[in-house]
Amino acid sequence: MPCVIYVPGFSASELSFDRFGSDVFWCNYSRVVVRGLEVMRLSDDGEQPGGSSGALLFPTAVLTPYWGPISELLTAQLQPAGYAVRVFPWDWRQSILSAGERLAAEVELLPAERLPAVFVAHSAGGLVARAAWAKLRADNRHQRLRRIVAVATPNCGTYYAVNSFSGVSEFVAQVVALANVIGGPFGAALAGFYATWGAAQVVDVCLTWPCLYQLLPVVGASDAAGDPNRSYLYDGAEWHGLPAPISARHLQETRDVFHAFLLDPASRPPAEVMTCVSGTGYDTPYTLGNPALLGFPQALGHTQAGDGVVTTASAEDGFPIVLRVTGRHSDIPWALASSGQLASLILDERTPATSPRSTTVDPYPIPVVLGGPPIPALSLAGLYDADCYRGRCGC
Repeated sequence: MPCVIYVPGFSASELSFDRFGSDVFWCNYSRVVVRGLEVMRLSDDGEQPGGSSGALLFPTAVLTPYWGPISELLTAQLQPAGYAVRVFPWDWRQSILSAGERLAAEVELLPAERLPAVFVAHSAGGLVARAAWAKLRADNRHQRLRRIVAVATPNCGTYYAVNSFSGVSEFVAQVVALANVIGGPFGAALAGFYATWGAAQVVDVCLTWPCLYQLLPVVGASDAAGDPNRSYLYDGAEWHGLPAPISARHLQETRDVFHAFLLDPASRPPAEVMTCVSGTGYDTPYTLGNPALLGFPQALGHTQAGDGVVTTASAEDGFPIVLRVTGRHSDIPWALASSGQLASLILDERTPATSPRSTTVDPYPIPVVLGGPPIPALSLAGLYDADCYRGRCGC
C-alpha cells in the first residue's frame, strides 16, 4: 500500500512540550494565551529556545481543523487504489532545509510496501518537500518518491514574509486576536492571569524564526524581473519600524544557502515528479515598490495574480505541469480534495516521455471556507484600520 504524506505549511503543525503531543502549546488557545508567545522565541542559531521564556517544542501533529476533513476525503478516495495517508508535522519556525532532511529520512524508513511515496505539500510545505526530494536525489534514493503535488508553494518566495515582519500579515493578525479569545469576554476579571500582546510583540518573536526569512522573495528567481528592488530585503539597514533589529545572520544564510538551493537546478524535481497548483484572483503583495518604506505596508505593490499569499508566478516558477485555480491560499487544499482533483493529481501516471508542458486553468472561484491557521480569518474582520500608516492595530 503506497504512502501519501501530507506536508503542511507555515504555522499549520502543532508544537508540543513533549514528543508525544500530550502537552500541546501551538495551537492550544488557552496555553498560548496564558503562557504567552515568548515560549516560541528561538536563539540566534534559529534552533534552540531563546530568551528567558523560550521552551523546547516538538512538532507532533498537524492542525486538525484544516487537515482533518482533507485526510478523511483523501483516505476515502485513495484507499480503493491501495494508498495509505499520513502526515509529516514539522517545526515551521526553523530551517526548511533541516525539515526536508527529516522528511527524507522518514521516506528512507518506509517499508517496501509503502513505496513509492507521494508528497502532498501546502505552501511552505512544498519547499520542505523539494528539500527532501533533493536530499533523496543526492543519495541516489529518489526512486522512493513518485510524485510531489505542491499546492500554493512560494517557489520564488513571498512578500507575505515581508508583511509578517512588518506586522500586517494574516498570521500576525490572528495571533494578536488570540489575546482577545479569553481577554475579550472576561476582561478585567482575568487581568494578570493571561498574556496580552500586540503586533509589535508578535513580530519581535517572529524575527527569531529562520523559516520566515527563508520565505522572503528570492533575488534572481524567475519572477524577479519586474521587482528590481528585491535585493534591499537582504540589507538589514534598509528595514524600518521593526520592534527589534532584523537578523543579519538569518538574512545572509537565507540568501547564501537556502535561496542558492532554490536556484540550483538540482533542487528542481522533473516534470514526471512535480505538479504545481497555483492560485489567482486575490490581492497579493508582489513587489518592493518603495524601499524607503521597507517595514511598512505602503512599501509593497500588489497584484490580483495570486492567492493572497503567494503570487501565481512564484507558485508556478516555470515548472512544466501546472493547475491554476481561482482561490484563496488556505482554501485551495480543501477545494482540491473535495472536488476530487487532488486524488487525480496523486494517481496520475506519467513518465519523462509523457510529460509535456501543460497549464490547466480552472475558472470556477473557490468559496472561502477555512481561512488560515490558527483561527479562521473571517473572525478578523475590522481588526485593523486600513488607513493606519504602520498598519498595526493600536499603534
